[in-house]
Amino acid sequence: AYGTLSMQLQLETTIPPGIEDAISLFLYASIDDYPQENTREYATWNRGMEQLQFYATMVRETTAVGKVGRSNLIEAAKELELLQSQSAGKMSDLQRYLLKIITGRIQ
Repeated sequence: AYGTLSMQLQLETTIPPGIEDAISLFLYASIDDYPQENTREYATWNRGMEQLQFYATMVRETTAVGKVGRSNLIEAAKELELLQSQSAGKMSDLQRYLLKIITGRIQ
């Protein structure tokens, strides 16, 4: 069932999920519960999400995002790239798909 649902989300969805949905789904998109809490991969994911949250807060609270906001996006992208390299072979296909959506939207 998991494999079927995963494939349907990736192949049969006419519009891919937005960045917020992709982020919300990511930690639940592995039947092996990857990345597990208290691992370096989980910490890397959290650092990336913190940077995105800082950026989102800036956007909501001000119209001038500037260099600080851009640096948050750059740091988030670096953390998510690090997660990809740390997770070679560990992430599910659905997680790789969702991570691609997330990184594509923040660049």
